[in-house]
Amino acid sequence: MQTIGWENVNVSQDKREAWLVTALSGPHLLCEAGVFSLWKLVQLLGNAKHAALVQGLLDYPDIVAAHCDLLTLTVRCCCHPELARIHLQDRLPVKVTVEVQSLGKTSVTLVSRVLKTSSLHSDTVLVTSRTVLVNISRRSGRPVPLPATALEPVELEGTGKGRQTGSGVSEQFSAGFDEIPVSADNYDVTVVSSDTIAGHTNEASYVRYCFGGANNTRRHHPVSKSASAFKQLEVQYCGQSMTGDRLKVLSWQRPSFPDTTCYVIKRLFGIGDDVIVRAVGTYHEQNRVPMSSL
Repeated sequence: MQTIGWENVNVSQDKREAWLVTALSGPHLLCEAGVFSLWKLVQLLGNAKHAALVQGLLDYPDIVAAHCDLLTLTVRCCCHPELARIHLQDRLPVKVTVEVQSLGKTSVTLVSRVLKTSSLHSDTVLVTSRTVLVNISRRSGRPVPLPATALEPVELEGTGKGRQTGSGVSEQFSAGFDEIPVSADNYDVTVVSSDTIAGHTNEASYVRYCFGGANNTRRHHPVSKSASAFKQLEVQYCGQSMTGDRLKVLSWQRPSFPDTTCYVIKRLFGIGDDVIVRAVGTYHEQNRVPMSSL
């Protein structure tokens, strides 16, 4: 996966907010082959999150020093109407903000925004994302408390107090997941080294397997052809895979919700309910590509 460069990464004094300006300059970062790309969006947000943490957001160096790391549990992305009104191919300046919204004993919730910047007008929000991370011990692989420096009060989870995000996005993880129907489409994926970081499949690659095709998949799933077609993405990361692993991607459309498609990624040779990723994509119904046309 391509690493996105940043011209500037600034972290607030309280280590709870970061602002990043991309050196690659433009909403074209959300575009692949001239059309809006969900996995490129997740890649951009993931790179921004990592760059902010490395620069000191949430006292991340203290977390690493304690032989721990922050593992993503859920991601929810919502596209704002302004995204459909811009030309994705234009090289316009883009800024990403990453903000600590709430803290639990072992988890943290971040709110990120992708903004189109302007010298004449205020920044325009294109995408809002909410990510839940858990602090994992690299020795035991289990959740452990965040360092004391990270837990200094800003907004404790469930208090409803502290800095307001102003995102206008509901905080409830709304997707839910059905039983996988017998009629679900399925195709196989082999994880290649370019889909991984340090040997483990990265977050954006899983989204690409579901929504944007992969190195050896059949396209039985709907693909968003424009920014105006996509409304919301919700992803749960339940497990991990590595270079060389073979995965099965299952997709189906909810009968009562024609604008919604569900995905599950499992190990091809897994035992029982060996689910790695669950995802739900919601589209504007009139712009959605029929499954039969792909």
